Amino acid sequence: MVEIKKEPQPQAGTATVKSLESLRSRIDALDEELLALIERRLALSASAATVKEKDATAPLRLRPRREAEILDRLVDHASAAPETLVRRVWRELMAFGLHAQGPIELLIHAPGRNTTVTEHTRARFGSAAAITQVPDVEQCLHAARTREAVAIVELHPLSNWWVELGSEAALRIFDTIGDETGDILALAIGRVSEQDVPPSPLYPIIGMGSLELRRGKGENIRALAAAGHLRLCLSQGTAR
Repeated sequence: MVEIKKEPQPQAGTATVKSLESLRSRIDALDEELLALIERRLALSASAATVKEKDATAPLRLRPRREAEILDRLVDHASAAPETLVRRVWRELMAFGLHAQGPIELLIHAPGRNTTVTEHTRARFGSAAAITQVPDVEQCLHAARTREAVAIVELHPLSNWWVELGSEAALRIFDTIGDETGDILALAIGRVSEQDVPPSPLYPIIGMGSLELRRGKGENIRALAAAGHLRLCLSQGTAR
């Protein structure tokens, strides 16, 4: 009598394990592709340094308008990736791309809320740049005038350090540092050329009369801080 050998039956879950292994293998392959693309992007960013100004008085290599355009475009094109993920990943990629062209400093003067401002500065500018805590606001602004650096200065409604920026030729407010609730914690200031500033919002320094006049014309503008008759404002253009 011939003995018939039975084939071993697959254990419960074997198909699931193989399926999971297959998925992991595909994810690993995608990771390798992503890494290769990131390295290509960094190489292209480094090449861009050769066509940018090297004069110390020239505008920063930072291009806030282009960064905003890239982020908005990618968020619009994303079909499944959450906006938060897209913005965070590309903030880091752009930060390291800029760093590949040369180091840039983030100078923080935030005596009241230093930890919070530093945390949100990292979220805005990525982790590539070195952060320096500066005890004096004038020292912070002077470094931004003379070095490849961005000044991050804490803002209070009754502060007045920003008044001198109204007649400042070199420095420009180009962004804010905010928290999860949308409250503005600090201002980002640097040698950013006018054409490299995003079209909205803007941060004009004007008199109270001009503020009321612009509001009367339908502009979405509000005061962030007051010093005498001057107001540091946030303008988001004509209200619709």
